[in-house]
Amino acid sequence: MIDQETAYKIATDYINTYHKIYDDTLVILDNRIIEKDFGWIFCYQTKRGLETNMTRYKMIGNCPIIVDRLDGSIHYLEVENGIDAGISFYQENRGKIFDNYAELDGFLECYMAKTGIGDFLSDDAAIQYYITYAKSRKVQEVIQQGKCLLTKEPFPWERISELTERCFDNPEKARQWLVEIISLLECAKFLNVQ
Repeated sequence: MIDQETAYKIATDYINTYHKIYDDTLVILDNRIIEKDFGWIFCYQTKRGLETNMTRYKMIGNCPIIVDRLDGSIHYLEVENGIDAGISFYQENRGKIFDNYAELDGFLECYMAKTGIGDFLSDDAAIQYYITYAKSRKVQEVIQQGKCLLTKEPFPWERISELTERCFDNPEKARQWLVEIISLLECAKFLNVQ
């Protein structure tokens, strides 16, 4: 079990590691922290955007994150249908399927959704963006977690469908898609190593 101070530090470290903002940092919006039985929900924004209140300096499309009280794990809050619906979804699914897959979960939700960040035209474009802005360690974690998830029985293909906004007919098609994504990630990572 962790307390709010620890959760706050975890959230701050995570957003500034996972999201690389040129010449700026991300800060937690203290007045928008939501505490629930399961943990805390943190909204965040660029420091410059808050200081200037200018849209051009603000981060757009940033999903609030949950830091779970039980183990300090990080999860993105799904807000497509509103915060209350996202909270209900997390409460119903807490500890299921994607337990201990925070990096993969975040990657799939934010970068691979058809209408996700940047409205990418292809999986490859989304991956190139991710590789460009994510630290190498994060990319490796996504790859490893993806490979581990592929060994799970039963394979959580319905959850992958929800996160990526894709329709798969069966678990095997979802599994094959994830294999291809991991392959693209590995290739892009290799190509972008300095």
